[in-house]
Amino acid sequence: MEEKISPSALACVAAAGWALLGWTLGRDVCALLLQSALLQWTGDFWNAPALWWTVNVLSSYGVGLPLALWAMAQVPAPSRPEHPPLHGRELLCCAIVLPGLLYLANLITLLGAALAQAVSGAEPASAAVFSYPPALTAVQTVLLAPLAEEWLFRGAMLRRLAPLGERGAVVASALCFALSHGSPNQLLYALVGGLMLGYVALCTGRLWCCVLLHMGVNAAALLLPRLGRVGEGVTLLLLLAGCALAWPLWRGWPLAADTVPVRGWWRKGGVVLAFLYTAARMALG
Repeated sequence: MEEKISPSALACVAAAGWALLGWTLGRDVCALLLQSALLQWTGDFWNAPALWWTVNVLSSYGVGLPLALWAMAQVPAPSRPEHPPLHGRELLCCAIVLPGLLYLANLITLLGAALAQAVSGAEPASAAVFSYPPALTAVQTVLLAPLAEEWLFRGAMLRRLAPLGERGAVVASALCFALSHGSPNQLLYALVGGLMLGYVALCTGRLWCCVLLHMGVNAAALLLPRLGRVGEGVTLLLLLAGCALAWPLWRGWPLAADTVPVRGWWRKGGVVLAFLYTAARMALG
């Protein structure tokens, strides 16, 4: 007889799907409505980067985030599992492993894109780029995004996916985190980041650790490219050190193996709609 995922676990997976859909679709619909209204009222919306930033922030954190949190709140949050605590040395190790694995993921993505371009012979697609004022970019990237994303994906979502087992919960929440970025170029990068941050959340039981790590990685992403060769050297050093420390860290604080087989999750309405929407969004750019 085929084993099935428990109803409580299926409900958690469905809630995660609806949360991802609420985050992405709610954000995009709100942004579209606000942009349309501003274009009618101002007639020159795209020449006001601060206004475009405001629309993005309001849509993401004023509409998308509350919808996603509401979806996750429809299932109960179990108590946090107990783990041997990570101390200062181990947290420092996490702070090195996280950017190291992220830079490795980014390198793989760049190499894959270059290989695909070489095979196809096509020119890289050009996309419209909207730049925010540097101060507003820093506020959103280093402050708002880490707070909101950790609250949702490592706070509300990861805990409620516990019926999948620790490893299953980390993978599922990381996949939702990756898809929420809506870009093929960020998919592997965000997936690796979600896996590592989910691991830290379970091993520490403290969301603020994930928030600080997320803030640090985003700040480094803004700062290191401005440092020229020094920034490149630091990036390479973090990549090598992070990859070298990842396995010893996992050996010392492994997550529990999954206890529930994940079967039938893809038939849940929220999951199907969220995957279809994010796939269409990434395909359309």
